[in-house]
Amino acid sequence: MLRSATLMLLVGCGGRGVLIDSDPDPSNTTNDTDLSNTINDTDTDTDTDTDPTISTTTFPFDCNTVPPGEQTWQAAGEYGQAEDFDIDMDGYVGVAYNGNLMKRNQAGDVQVISPGVGGLTSGTRVLSTGDWVINDQNSGTVTLIDVVTGAQQVVSSAFTWPNGIEVDDNDHLFISDFSAGRIVRLDPYNPGDNEVLASGLNQANGIALSPDEQTLYSMESWTATIFAMDKQPDGSWGPVRVIHQDNAGNYQGMNVDYCGNIYWTNVLQGQGNTSNIERIRPDGTGFEVVARLPSWYVPNIRFGHGIGGFDVLKLYASDRDAGRLFEIDIGVPGRGHVGLRPLP
Repeated sequence: MLRSATLMLLVGCGGRGVLIDSDPDPSNTTNDTDLSNTINDTDTDTDTDTDPTISTTTFPFDCNTVPPGEQTWQAAGEYGQAEDFDIDMDGYVGVAYNGNLMKRNQAGDVQVISPGVGGLTSGTRVLSTGDWVINDQNSGTVTLIDVVTGAQQVVSSAFTWPNGIEVDDNDHLFISDFSAGRIVRLDPYNPGDNEVLASGLNQANGIALSPDEQTLYSMESWTATIFAMDKQPDGSWGPVRVIHQDNAGNYQGMNVDYCGNIYWTNVLQGQGNTSNIERIRPDGTGFEVVARLPSWYVPNIRFGHGIGGFDVLKLYASDRDAGRLFEIDIGVPGRGHVGLRPLP
């Protein structure tokens, strides 16, 4: 069993959570393509306050104020060309880089979490313990990585192509097996506790839970289909129900906001270097494009959590083409990161 790290949780006041923004200048971006280099800061902002500040965003969020339609975006720094990433509770982006699991913050500090993580990582998530999980599509393995020691423990080698990954409040993993067309739930700290939730899918990819964790969303990449499964009173999941399909596109990563709206990346092959971020309501209505990004491959998205300059009202998207993140001014928080849930 890997050792769990102690995390500092946010403090609530009067039942309303307070989000911390510890980045003194979130407008900085990097000019280098080497993850080991520090940021070349050309920002002339005269703000010299380096102390963490309290964000003005508190919960509950008014879901009637979600901005509709396309939103503005900007580059948010270079973090490598990994397919997936996550943002930890210290404000570091964790990515697989040159065969190692690395983390980098907006100030340019780079640390190795664990060396020699193997081949092509298709899924990367941080747990509430601070430990990390990676999916390796080459070996078909899911590996748990101790955040303190960097020790690696393969918790499953039963996948053909473990791809999308989601984590619930109990640190259980929900993993899409792309080639096998199935969805699997797995406890990384007790690998014997696992179950297949769905099978017979066509290239299952991105995956995300609803804010109350009672509905699991996933997708089929090349059929451009979003489907859902509901948790039943006996604890089982299913059946699979389709909530959106447009028969065009290449669906990749997925996430859900505080209000339950579903977001995903759509790689528009044959339409230039463009990938969309698209959204629907939980009932499958209200389809809209919320961002058009200049990249041929945007595979995954994460909401900011208010730490280290990763704004709680912004959505971050990986640009595998240029090895950077996009920051989208989405105007609504995510469903909540592990360690920060449940939201008030």
